[in-house]
Amino acid sequence: MNLNLTKITFFIMLIFSTLMSISASNWLSMWMGLELNLFSIIPILNLKSSIYSIEATMKYFLIQAFASILLLIFLINKNFFFFNNSNILIMMPLLMKLSLMPFHLWLPSMMEGLNWISCLLMMTWQKISPLIMISYLNIDKNLIFLVTLISMNSIFGLNQNSMRKILAMSSINNSTWMLFAILINNKLWMNYFLIYSMLNLLIIKILNNYNI
Repeated sequence: MNLNLTKITFFIMLIFSTLMSISASNWLSMWMGLELNLFSIIPILNLKSSIYSIEATMKYFLIQAFASILLLIFLINKNFFFFNNSNILIMMPLLMKLSLMPFHLWLPSMMEGLNWISCLLMMTWQKISPLIMISYLNIDKNLIFLVTLISMNSIFGLNQNSMRKILAMSSINNSTWMLFAILINNKLWMNYFLIYSMLNLLIIKILNNYNI
């Protein structure tokens, strides 16, 4: 009973933190939403404690905390950079949070230590806030095209014998297409994300049912 109550509490916090981040009127409030999101997801990833989940959770926490520190530094000092397009610096920690090139290597190894429900959260829900924050930035189209092009190299990582790593690589590639879709139309990437999430839900349900 206590475990179920704990799960419900952290899931409510997770939903609230994401809503807080995407509905905020300024960047500092968005950052606070991201931090609340991080502190909500960590216990969820580690509800069924094992040596693998603890290692994966610690890796996720360190990466996300480092990205959050960078994001806060760039936001606070935005007006003090010596070049005009400081949005690029703000985008870097968001790419790290999304596990996009060239900050993508942590996701496959981390997902290997998680259960399927946690993997689903990592591939879907945890992308919402960073993607929406990126959509608010005025980013050079050539930069996003370059990130998309480079990220296509991760498709060569599909020669894996682990289903979790394959899905992690798929997540990286699909995230870059969402990033590219942001340039075209906000509704386009949201529709893409919705379809992608539903497909992942079906796949994870099958894998979980058959204990793959």
